[in-house]
Amino acid sequence: CCTIYDFLLFYLEIYTYPANPRVAKSLIAAKYAGVSAEAAADFEMGVTNRTPEYRAKFPFGRVPGCDTADGPLFESNAVAY
Repeated sequence: CCTIYDFLLFYLEIYTYPANPRVAKSLIAAKYAGVSAEAAADFEMGVTNRTPEYRAKFPFGRVPGCDTADGPLFESNAVAY
């Protein structure tokens, strides 16, 4: 049926703080593209983005961040694209 790569193409988890206005464009772009995207429920600004695990994916600790099949993205314009 599906591979993990197929799953990653149709679902994105965006690491951001609640009500981040810059993430709205990423969520709208995902909706238009038919991709399921949502903000990570357990993200806490200033805490999560400073952990070694987060910094391993996003070295500058920037928010929003998003894991994709092609690698991690950060900055709202890159995530929306």
